[in-house]
Formats: sequence, C-alpha cells, structure tokens
Amino acid sequence: MTIDLDDSKLRVCDASVDQLFQALIRKLDDERARSLALYGTACTRSPDQVTREPAFLVGQPWSRLENFQTRVNQAIIRSSSTLRYLHNKNASIFRLPDEILAHIAFLCMSFAKCHQEYHIDMDWIPDSQRRVRKVLAISQVSSIWRRVCIDNPRLWKDIDLSWPFAAIDAFATRSRAMALSLGTHVLHRSDSIVYGEHCDKRVDFWIDFLTRNMHRVEKLDLIISVDELNIKKIWRKVGHLPAPQLRAFKLSAPMYKEQVPLANLFSDNAPHLRRLELAGVSYRQFTPKGFTSLLSLELVLNVGSHLAHLFVILENTPLLKKLSISLGGHRCARDTPMPLSSTSAQRSVLRLDSCHEVQLRSFPSDMMIEILSVVHFPVLETLCIVGGTRIVDQGVLARIASHVPQTIENLGPRVVELSFSFEDWLMSVTAYRDEFQKSRIFSFQDNIGTFSTEEKAEAIVSRITALTLIPNIKPQKLSFWFEEVEEDTEEGESTEEEVFAEEQLTKDMWKVVLATYPFVDGIHIRGTSALCHFIDALDDPDNLCPHLRTLEFQGSSVRRKRVNAMLRHRRARGLPIDQAMIYS
Repeated sequence: MTIDLDDSKLRVCDASVDQLFQALIRKLDDERARSLALYGTACTRSPDQVTREPAFLVGQPWSRLENFQTRVNQAIIRSSSTLRYLHNKNASIFRLPDEILAHIAFLCMSFAKCHQEYHIDMDWIPDSQRRVRKVLAISQVSSIWRRVCIDNPRLWKDIDLSWPFAAIDAFATRSRAMALSLGTHVLHRSDSIVYGEHCDKRVDFWIDFLTRNMHRVEKLDLIISVDELNIKKIWRKVGHLPAPQLRAFKLSAPMYKEQVPLANLFSDNAPHLRRLELAGVSYRQFTPKGFTSLLSLELVLNVGSHLAHLFVILENTPLLKKLSISLGGHRCARDTPMPLSSTSAQRSVLRLDSCHEVQLRSFPSDMMIEILSVVHFPVLETLCIVGGTRIVDQGVLARIASHVPQTIENLGPRVVELSFSFEDWLMSVTAYRDEFQKSRIFSFQDNIGTFSTEEKAEAIVSRITALTLIPNIKPQKLSFWFEEVEEDTEEGESTEEEVFAEEQLTKDMWKVVLATYPFVDGIHIRGTSALCHFIDALDDPDNLCPHLRTLEFQGSSVRRKRVNAMLRHRRARGLPIDQAMIYS
C-alpha cells in the first residue's frame, strides 16, 4: 500500500508519522471537497439549505469519520502510554531499587496517617476519606510505581474501618498474609457514616470482616461514642474470637450507656497482647488470665465500679510497665462517693515489680490512697495524679505522703525542675529530671475551683510547700505559669487579663514559697499576676534564695525599674543575680 506525497509515492510502512499525518490531512480535505461537490454547493451556502439534502449522503461519511477518530485516539493513547513508560523507566527515581521505591511510598502513606491522627478529635472521618484517596493516588503515579506498590503488602496493612467497604476489602487483599492494623474513631453524630440504614450495614460488614480476619489482626482500635453504631452487637459477635497476633487493643464505648461485657475476651487467646486500653466496659467478669505478656494497661472505670475488680485484673498482669487508671462518667457523677473495696484491709500487698509509670485520674483522694496502699510499685519512675481532695489542706500529695510514703520515697533525688501552673480552677505541679528534654518524674493536679479567694491562696501555698514531704527533693529550677485570658474591650481590641487577682498572690505568700526552696539557682515566671509581690519578696531583707543566679520573666507588663532596683539591692547584700531576662 502506498500514499501520495507532494512529489512521489511512498509505501505506508516506510512513511514517517509526520508524512502519514500530512497525507491524512490531504485525504480529509479531499473528502470535504467531495462532500461539498456532492451537494452542488459553494462554501457560502447556508447550513439551512444543506440540512434539506438526503440524510444518507451526510450520515455515511460522518459515521466513517467518527469511527476513524475513535480508532486514531485509541492508537495515540496506546502509543503515548508506551512512550511514557519507556521515558519514566529511564528517569532517575526509577533507577532506584524496588525496595527504596516501596519505602518512599510507605513514608508518604505514613505521613497521611499521622496527619489524620493529629486531627483525631476534630474530623476523623473526613480525614480518613482523604487518606484513602491519597494512598490510592500514590499507587497510581505510574505503572512502575503501581507495580512496586501492589507487590509490597505492608503498604496496605493499615486499614480504617470507616472507609468504603470495597476499599477495606481491597486493602486486606493486597496486604496478603501481613498482619493488619485496624481502627475507627466515630466521635460525632454528624460523621458521614452515622445515619439510617447505613449504620446497620456498616455494623454487619464490620462483624463479617473481623470474623474473617481476626486471626491476622495485630492492632485494633474501636472508638465509638455514638449510639447509632451498636458496639455491643459488634462485641457479642467478635469479642470471643481468638487473636493470636494481636499486640495492641483499644475499645472505647459510650460511658453513659449499658456497659460492654468483657467476659471471655478473645477466649483468653491473645498471647502477644502488649497494650490494652478499655473504656465504657464492664470489668465485673474480666479476668485477663491469658494476657500475661501485657506491658501497658489503661482503664477507665465507670462510676460505681468496685476496686476489687481492678485488683483482680492487676493480679493477672505481673509484667506491666505502664498503668493508667481513670474514673469516667459525667462530672456530677464523679463527685459522688465510689464504693471502696471491702477486702482491701485484708488483701495482701500486690507488687508490680516492672511498673515504672503510673497515672491516676479523677479519683477522690481516698480511692487513690486505697489503690496505692494495695498496689506497690518498687521501681516507680513517673507518677501522675489528677484530681484528689476538694478541701483546703496540703492536697493529695500530703495524704499520699502520710498514708503510703513508699510510693514517693524514691522520686525526690532525681528532681531537677519543679513547674507550677495556676488556672482559675486547677493547680498543677510537675517535676522534671532534666531542664531541657522535660522528662517527667511526677505531676499532681488539684481542683481548686470551688474555693473562695482566701481559700484559693491558702490552698496554693499549702500545695507548693507540701512537696517538701518528698524525701531529698532539691530542685535547681522553679517555673511558675499563670493563665492569661483574652477579653474584648469596648473598642474591639483584645487585652490579656490575669485569672488570679494580685491580692491572691501576696508578698507573704511568695516569701513562704521561696523560703521552702532556698537552694534553687533559677526561676522562670510566665504571666504578670502578682509579679510586683514576687519582686518584693526577692527584695526582702530576709535574703531568700541565696543561690539564685538566673531570673526569667515572660509577660506583657513587667516593670523593669522595679526589677532593676531589686537586682541592685540584692547585689549590695552580696546576693547577686547574674542574669535577668524579660520577654514581652
């Protein structure tokens, strides 16, 4: 077969793409001219007259042209795809080994997951949908990248159960025999998966999917705070399934509903379980005899729970390294007394010889004392207490020191910095073992919001001085942070106003505080509340904090003249402060 060129004829197989293109253009122009001649018309003839010609004279060439255009487009797409493949194959990135390409894809997918977890409390579901689109987009950069991604099952092992059903099944299939990491966070009724019949379909799908895959699940997070998704139905169907590869499990159900029973959890067949977090469940029949490898345990007890159930659980987890226990439910319910363990007085001390980090949150102080009386932590390194007494005394720390001193006897020597935080209703004390990395040793938080102005000041002083009950505590640095709130003025400008009035933090108060820690060499204050009284205390002839060498003020209205006068007076008394820094 030959084609006509301008000055010769050439076989089709010998012609270039450009020559074929020119020949095609001429052929199409000839067809157009023939069509016009067929109608016996000139180029100026109106379209109205053309449409009155017989339809078959137009339809047949038109059909051929459309068919031709489709085939040409398909051929161009095939050729372009091949050329892109050959071009990409020579690109620098695709000269890398497949293992490195797979790792790059894995990092991209991990970044998308980290971004989602960062916004967990705000918009988990929308972020989840965006993440699955990003993951799929990464695998479609090119055919080479797609082959690399599909051939690496670890890229598909992290699955969000709020994804579309087809995506969940596709990820599970592509992960092959890899252990799966599953999770979902449904926190709001406005989430897109919480409506009508869709809820029932999703619950049924979850039950079916978990039944088919529980044997290969290594991480499972089910955080559901809405009634529409029936967590009890899910757990009745899958809670007893053995989980031979499970390493981390988190179950959080609505606290105000009937609690999810945990009897026969995983049929006591989860030999590799290392981390367990539970909330909104019943511990009445929960005896984790098969979880002897557990290292981290976080429990949220419901109001009305019995501490005896807690002690039974701890007896069966001897290898624990981290323990967190909280009291859940509504605030008004937490203010009601909880039943103490009737057998705690007769119960022998329970030792957790490997547990180095303990957190107790929102318990009344008497319950905290009972827990710390029954459970002994010989290697305790970090202790966090949130809540405690609601009366004006030295706080929960003083009660711990008087009732269970062995809990805190080894914490003091490692303290380098003490940090005090004051809000309108909460006072926090945190001890660090170093000044820069902020590795926490212990922290205590007390609710002081119900106190009067006079009681609040007394409570603050008593709780600060109570730290001396910890043996051998000699911090090198003290930090004080006072909450500031922004309020709009009549002119529309925002101003910062201290939560504490100056009369609450008097000079006498600061003298008591500073006299309690005479060995500090650095003090940092953020916020300007009662700063003048603090400066007056340092300027006092009693010569408080004789080793103080560094002062840092962070606030918007620090009175520099007053600070400079205090520095001169201390220098004259032989107590110089080498460095005083003021940040606005």
